[in-house]
Amino acid sequence: MTDRAEEKKPANIIGAKYFPYPTARPGQKEFMTDISHAFRRNKHLVAHAPTGIGKTVAALTPAVVWCRAKNKKLLFLTSKQSQHHMAVETLRMIKDRIGRIGAVDIIAKEKMCSVYASGEKKLLCQVERGYGSCPLKMNDDLAVVDYLLFNITHVEDIGKIAERADVCPHAAAMDAAVRADVVVCDYNYIFSPIRDVILSKLDIDLEDTVCIIDEAHNLPDRIRENLTQVLTPAVIKKAVEQCRRTDEQLSYYLRDLGQVLADLEEDMEDELDEEGAVELGENEITDRLNTLFSTTLSGDASYDLPRFIHDLTRIRKKVDPETGIDHVSGVIEFLKTWAGGDRTILRLFRRRKQPTLEVYPLDPGTMGRSLFKEISNAILMSGTLFPGKMYAELLGMDPARTVVRDYPSPFPRANKLILGMDLVTTLYKRRNTDMFRAIADQIGIISSNVRGNIAAFFPSYKLLSDVRDQLESSGSDYRENLLLGICIVGFPLPPPTVRMKGLMSYYRERYGKARGYYYSYVYPAMNKVLQASGRPIRSYSDRAFIVLMDHRYGMKRYRKLFPPDFNYVTGSDVHERIKEFLGYTLEKLPQ
Repeated sequence: MTDRAEEKKPANIIGAKYFPYPTARPGQKEFMTDISHAFRRNKHLVAHAPTGIGKTVAALTPAVVWCRAKNKKLLFLTSKQSQHHMAVETLRMIKDRIGRIGAVDIIAKEKMCSVYASGEKKLLCQVERGYGSCPLKMNDDLAVVDYLLFNITHVEDIGKIAERADVCPHAAAMDAAVRADVVVCDYNYIFSPIRDVILSKLDIDLEDTVCIIDEAHNLPDRIRENLTQVLTPAVIKKAVEQCRRTDEQLSYYLRDLGQVLADLEEDMEDELDEEGAVELGENEITDRLNTLFSTTLSGDASYDLPRFIHDLTRIRKKVDPETGIDHVSGVIEFLKTWAGGDRTILRLFRRRKQPTLEVYPLDPGTMGRSLFKEISNAILMSGTLFPGKMYAELLGMDPARTVVRDYPSPFPRANKLILGMDLVTTLYKRRNTDMFRAIADQIGIISSNVRGNIAAFFPSYKLLSDVRDQLESSGSDYRENLLLGICIVGFPLPPPTVRMKGLMSYYRERYGKARGYYYSYVYPAMNKVLQASGRPIRSYSDRAFIVLMDHRYGMKRYRKLFPPDFNYVTGSDVHERIKEFLGYTLEKLPQ
């Protein structure tokens, strides 16, 4: 990774004259300079930029100008639809300064589809048979496309415009995106298996793109989610129906796969973790299937999984005539992955609404490594992207092409008081009624003596319930929903689920024992603390206190993990310090 010591000459800010505000905030100019430097040096930037810096406008201004000059497509990628609004409004402001910008806001097809929203259970454009063709599919959307290219429009309004024109809103947005300078869209447009389809529709290659990845701390988990494969009885049943029309004997073997799931549900009843999951060995499915194959009606004692996959592949192109969908291919790909010897996946049985086999990927770099190699430039930014080096490593980013930056909070330090309370803990071995009552008492004291609202964050619903049962306090509603402080109960380490244990084992093997432990277990908890801590301070005038309610916050091994500007003191005099910070006299607190 490149550190700041290597940066000898400051770069001029790309597009500075188009910045839509009179002045830059503290840290904002530095962020824009680093982005400009990264663009010019063909690098990616991983930026921990706390709330208040103004990340969106700082990233978009130089990126829009750079992409227009270099003939690149700018993709602003988000993890949630709610994050689109800020990007669209910011692009409108930049457009007022720069002139014309073609920018399109787009979300998943099913969330934009007016026919789907009106009561249909399936997208008509994806299921031709049995549902008929979509009435909007063939209508000319040229007028709507032209409108979207000249008017930066929120996705909700695109739906209304398309409905009035009697055209498909998603198709119109995608057609406009082909010609647009900027596309505001979900992570999935790049970081999922649909990427190649999207890039083909946009008529671009990855090297033609610059990506701004907002709230990028979510990206590793999203990649894992998108690469997760599941096999359920419902999928197997549809594959059996498709197969039976071509090869009845093969359909019997497919039923054997369904029987494996039924047997596992019974056999693993006592082995499931709190998420209803248990890890299986690679041979668990293979051995069970081979046994069933040999006893299946007209079965062959020598029949095995490789032959089964080969025979399924032979008929995979013969789709279901009733729906036009190929169900067999999903079964083939799942079995190939399960039995492929990959050490970067967990093989799980999970009991959900129905018994499920799951392949859970442990390494998001499996996808990220090749993508970040091809993407022209990427800006990964978040208020909790810390430590940035960890995220860059997890995503498989090339250290030679990656710059990591940490920016301090721009808000006045005097406006935030962070305290560690050593009187309580949620350490598992110390969880009992007395401890729950102690936590409740401390929250109650703070609440009853603060003339404003406070919020309490818990690491689990179970712990919340245990403490709430002991909480005896009354509250009042304050004007403007004034939030004066928050209590973060416990250090929110993830529970020891099968997934968690598998992730820690893999990370320890890949990154070493110590780093693997922190990467998989401790840093995710720390980032939850950072996210909660950012909630009460959203502007320069906000003032709030934060109480870290666990004695572990006073331990050196945890304290050293937080960003340098996350300063806190630990002790038993929390209430007096809050009194001093708020600047009014509290009644004498109980001892």
